Amino acid sequence: MKNFFCFLIIFISCSLMAKAVKSPYSKKVKRTSSGEVYMKVNAEKQKGETCNPTSMSMILDYYGIYVSSRKLQKDSVDDDYKYSSYLREQAKKYKMQMLFLPMLKDKPEVTYEAIIRAIDSGVPLQWLINMLKAPDYDVSKKHKKYIRKNGGNDGHARVFHGYKKNRRNGKLEYFIFSDSWGMKHRKKEIMIADVPALTRGFFIVIPDTAPKELIEYIYEPYRKLK
Repeated sequence: MKNFFCFLIIFISCSLMAKAVKSPYSKKVKRTSSGEVYMKVNAEKQKGETCNPTSMSMILDYYGIYVSSRKLQKDSVDDDYKYSSYLREQAKKYKMQMLFLPMLKDKPEVTYEAIIRAIDSGVPLQWLINMLKAPDYDVSKKHKKYIRKNGGNDGHARVFHGYKKNRRNGKLEYFIFSDSWGMKHRKKEIMIADVPALTRGFFIVIPDTAPKELIEYIYEPYRKLK
């Protein structure tokens, strides 16, 4: 009888946990035999220096909301964080919300766990980075000239939408992202060791109708630090 009650408690706990993390977007998630887990996010090609609104347009497109980056653009904003504040207001027009997810550089595993939970739930993230530190970008003289021209702004925005774990030991190997440089950049990889140095932060972009329990589940790794 004692064993039965122990089993019942475990069963109820697991059932409640499953209910808490149930996501209406998880059907969009693809899993491969190699260990990749990702969502299909189409890459758009930005026109001018519009990576922030273009990455948002890519995410809205993922949710079936078709809004051009030009419509989301605001010429007078040249700072990534200020632009994100502006985009949060724009997102509300489409019944979406942007929630900040900090990059804990001293405890990156906490941030990684939250990102994995978001991706497993079918929720993409806008990824704000320092472009000069991106391992996949050649810092040419032309780019340095652009940085000087734009007052030292070396920010860039991409979209996180996948990851890969080693099939044998379960260790996280890399994240999958799309860039605003055209379709050739719709599914790129970055090794987890390279993520903290160039990352400024993330924004979870999710519909207003998303279950509150889902958002709490994604942020749970941070709450465990308290």
